[in-house]
Amino acid sequence: MILQELVMSNWQPYYGSGLKGETKISLNGSNNEQNALIYGQNTHGKSAIWQAVQFAMFGRVNKRKTGWEDGKYKPLMSTNTGNEPLMNILAIDKNEHHAEVRIKYTHTIDGKECLFTLTRSIALKTGRKIATGPGDLEVNLIIRNETEGEFVTEKQEHLDSILPEQVAQFFMFDGERLNSYRELFEDTKSVALKQYIEDILQLPILTQGIADFKTIQKQVKKELDGIKKDQTNNKDLSDQISEFEDFISDGEEILSEHLEKAKGIEEQISEIEIWLKNNDDSKDQFDEISTLEGRLSTLEGSLLSAENDLNASLPEVWRNIISQKINDKLDEINEKLLEQKQSTEDIGKLRVTMNSYNEKLMEKKCTSCGQDLPKLSTKERDKILDEVAKIGEEIARLEVDSVTPEPYQLNTEQRELMKIISDKSLKNVIEQEQKYLGVEAQIVTTEGQLEKAKKNLSGSKFKEVKSKMNQLGRLEKEKVKWETRAETTQSEIDEFESNKERLTSKISDYVDSPESKKLSRLQKIIEQFISAWEDEQVPYRESKRAEVEKNATDTFKKISTIASDFRGITIDDKFSVDLIDLKGKPDAGSSGQSALIAYSVIDALTKSSALEFPFMIDTPSVSIDDDNLALLFNFLMDPKYNRQVIILPEGKEINPDDGDLKYGHSCAATYELERVKNGHSKINMRINNI
Repeated sequence: MILQELVMSNWQPYYGSGLKGETKISLNGSNNEQNALIYGQNTHGKSAIWQAVQFAMFGRVNKRKTGWEDGKYKPLMSTNTGNEPLMNILAIDKNEHHAEVRIKYTHTIDGKECLFTLTRSIALKTGRKIATGPGDLEVNLIIRNETEGEFVTEKQEHLDSILPEQVAQFFMFDGERLNSYRELFEDTKSVALKQYIEDILQLPILTQGIADFKTIQKQVKKELDGIKKDQTNNKDLSDQISEFEDFISDGEEILSEHLEKAKGIEEQISEIEIWLKNNDDSKDQFDEISTLEGRLSTLEGSLLSAENDLNASLPEVWRNIISQKINDKLDEINEKLLEQKQSTEDIGKLRVTMNSYNEKLMEKKCTSCGQDLPKLSTKERDKILDEVAKIGEEIARLEVDSVTPEPYQLNTEQRELMKIISDKSLKNVIEQEQKYLGVEAQIVTTEGQLEKAKKNLSGSKFKEVKSKMNQLGRLEKEKVKWETRAETTQSEIDEFESNKERLTSKISDYVDSPESKKLSRLQKIIEQFISAWEDEQVPYRESKRAEVEKNATDTFKKISTIASDFRGITIDDKFSVDLIDLKGKPDAGSSGQSALIAYSVIDALTKSSALEFPFMIDTPSVSIDDDNLALLFNFLMDPKYNRQVIILPEGKEINPDDGDLKYGHSCAATYELERVKNGHSKINMRINNI
C-alpha cells in the first residue's frame, strides 16, 4: 500500500469538514515522490495524523499514554480533552457529531496495481439527534476500488491483506515510546514478542498451510473408506461402520452448533469489550466505584465487630467512673453541632445578601418587586464590590467551620457515646474506642471517595456500564460452557473415528477400483505436501531470522556514528536481540544506541515482512544525539530507501528550513503544523512537488 492522500474532518485537533473545512495531506509527487516531512511542535497534532491512518485501517486508536500493547482505546467522543477523544472537541460543543478520515492509496491485487478510496466515519446512530456519549455514535466504513469502479465487499479481508492490526505497531509508532520496543526485543521470555515477529514475517502461513492439507487429507481418507465399506460383503462389519459414521455425522452437527454458539457469544463479548474500551474512562470510574463499595462493605463489617467489642460487659462501677467524662464529651459535641448549624444558617443569610448585591452590580430587575434597579455610580459600585469580597471571605470561613470536624463523625461519636453511657458495659474502653474510631475514620474517607467517584460518573452512565459489565460476566460464563461442550463432543467424535478406523482396517475383501486408485494417489501426494511443508518450517523460520539479523546489522551500521565499535546485531532463535562488541560480547550500549538498535530491528522486520505499508514515525529522535539523528534522517529519506516514509519531527529535531533544503527533493510535499485559536491545529504546505 502506498498512501497518496489523507483527509481529516473534525478529527482530534483538526476542526472543519467539507471541501473548505477539511484538512488534507497529499503524498502523490509529480515525479513519483511519495515521502513527507510534517514538522510540528508537541501538542500541535502530529500524533493525530498517523493515528488517523490507524483509525482508517482498524477503526480504533490506542491511547497515547498506554501504547499498542495495553488494549486501551481512545473514546469516539468526550467533552474532556484529557480523555483523548477522536472527535474534535469544538465539533462536539457545536453538536456537529460527525468526524471522518479518508485515505487514497494504491495496492496491488492479483498482480494489478489499483487505486482505492477508504472512508471511515464516526456518525450518530440511526434515530439519534444528539450524542451525549460514545454509545450514541457508530463507526462506518466504505472502501471503493477506483480502478475497477466497484466497492469492496470483503472489507476486513482486504485490510488484513494490506496490514494485519497485530503488527501495525512496527509500521506506525511514536519515537517517544521507542524504549518499550527495545525492552520488548530484550525480553527472552516474551510470548508476545515471538508472536509479533512470527506474524510480521508471516510464519503462521506455513502452519495454516499444513492444517489445510490435513483437512483435505481427512476428506480424501473418508471417501476412500466409504468405497471400501460399499465393496465389502461383510454386512455386519459394514453396518457397524455405518453406525459409527452416523455417530460421527451427528457429533459433527452437534459440534458445529456448539462452536456456532460459542462464536456468537464471542461476537457479543467483542461488541461489549469495544463499547467498554470506547467508554474506557467510564469503565475505570465504574471499577473504582465497585472497589470502593466493596471496601465500604468490609469496613462496615469491621465497624460492627468493633461495636460488639465495645458492648462487652464490665462491672457497673466502670460506667460510673467514666460517665461524667462521657457527659462532658457529649456536651462538647452538642455545642459544636449547634455552632455548625448556626454557621450553615449564617451562610444562607450571607448568600441572600450577596445575591442582592450581585443584582445591583448587574443592574437587573429586583427579584422581589420586579422593578428596574437604579444604575450605580463608580463609588457605589466599588463599595458594593468591597462588601461582596468581605462576604465571600466570611462565607469561606463559615463553610470551613460548618464541616470541621466532619458532622457525620460528630453525630456517629455522639450516637455511640449515648449507647455506652445508657446501657452498655465497658471492657478495655480506651483500646476499643481507638479501634472503633479508626475504622470509622476509614469509613468516612471511603464514603468521601465514593461520593466523588459517583459525581464523576452520571447515574445513567453508571447503570449502563454496570449493565454491560454484568452482561459481559454472564456471556463469558456462557462461552466457557459451550466451549467445554464442544471439547467434550470433539473427544467423542475422535473416539468414534478411532473405532471406525479400526473396523475399516478389518475389511479384507476390498478390490481397488479406478476411483479408489485415484484417491490413493491423491492421498500420497497430500502426505508428501504435508511432509515437505513440515520439513520447511524450521529452515524457513531460520532463514527469516538470519535475514532480519543481517538487515538489522546493515541498518545499524548506516545510522550509528560508532558502528565500527561493534560486530553487529544478533538475533537468536527466540528473537531476542543483542548488540555485539568487537570482542564478541553483548553490549547494552547507551540509551541513544539502544534507540538505534530498536530502529534497526523494526526496519529489518518490516522489510522482511513482504508487507508494503508506509513507515510512519512520530517524534523520531528520543534520546538520539544530533549526529546519529542526522544519519537516521539521511537513511530514511534516501530516495534509494525503497519504501514510503512519513516523518513527523518535533521542532528541536530538525529545523523546517534545513529539512526542506536537505530532503524536500525526495518528498511529495513537506508540511508544517500551526496551532490556532481554541487549541485547534491546521496544516500549512511548505514544499509542493505534487
